[in-house]
Amino acid sequence: MEMSRLKEVLEQAKWQPATAKWHPVGEDRTFREDWEAATTDEERRPIIGGALDRVIVTRGARGARSDAAKLARCELVWMPASQVEEPTQEELAA
Repeated sequence: MEMSRLKEVLEQAKWQPATAKWHPVGEDRTFREDWEAATTDEERRPIIGGALDRVIVTRGARGARSDAAKLARCELVWMPASQVEEPTQEELAA
């Protein structure tokens, strides 16, 4: 019963228009300008959230629990370059 209801809802959803939500972060500025204007981690979080498409975390080796090993398992996938500038590693580390 649940599966048939799910298929019905999915079929109806195919015909619905896609929705997009716009969350303004500040003035109409580039990513770099917004990043440089932010002074705290709390101000930078929504900026990164708007530029980051997804984070892919892969399984690590057994016993690999160092911060470097954890970071090596993460892949940050940014929005396409035409939509936002990708921050440098130095900017992310700051």
